[in-house]
Amino acid sequence: SLLAGILWCGHCNHKLVGSYCCKQLPTHAYYRPIYRCYNGSTDAKECNGQTIYSAKKIEAAVLEIVHDYFRSFQTSVDTVWKEQARRQMRSKTQAQVREHERNLEKLQKQQKALQKEVLKSLTGESGFDTDMLQSMLADNKAELEACEAALLECQKEKENEEARLQYLSNQYQHIRDWAEVFDDASIEEKKMIISRIIERI
Repeated sequence: SLLAGILWCGHCNHKLVGSYCCKQLPTHAYYRPIYRCYNGSTDAKECNGQTIYSAKKIEAAVLEIVHDYFRSFQTSVDTVWKEQARRQMRSKTQAQVREHERNLEKLQKQQKALQKEVLKSLTGESGFDTDMLQSMLADNKAELEACEAALLECQKEKENEEARLQYLSNQYQHIRDWAEVFDDASIEEKKMIISRIIERI
């Protein structure tokens, strides 16, 4: 079945299985492809949704969406797509940098306040226990290191922007290639292509 493995029942949230509806008519044998909810066809599972779905109707609807998706790729301009991807990457990275910088500033202020409190505790002016303050300082240091590492990672992502764009461009080209061969592909190839672009239906 074309959509086996990615088609799920909307009522019980379990996978549908591909099957056939078979009948022996007086003049000929009749069968049609279907998708069946196993839970719905087994009383013990108590799925109150539809049990049998026409494979022809479901596959036609899904294939129309897939063709629309491919058409949108075939009519795209590579340079426009790359610029959009670049802007999205930079926007995401900049947002992460701002968030990490805010956290870093907050942690640095917290560290200074804790250090002052430790000094007060050593002279008996603080109401906090010295061991507790030392533990809080250690936690603060660990958080600071994690925040600084995250900032460094953001910087690396920014520096590797072109490499990431090239990777995405390669994936983009794969999908364009799929669009060109999809209609003439075998059922197994179509299943592979659909499962790569659609995780779950």
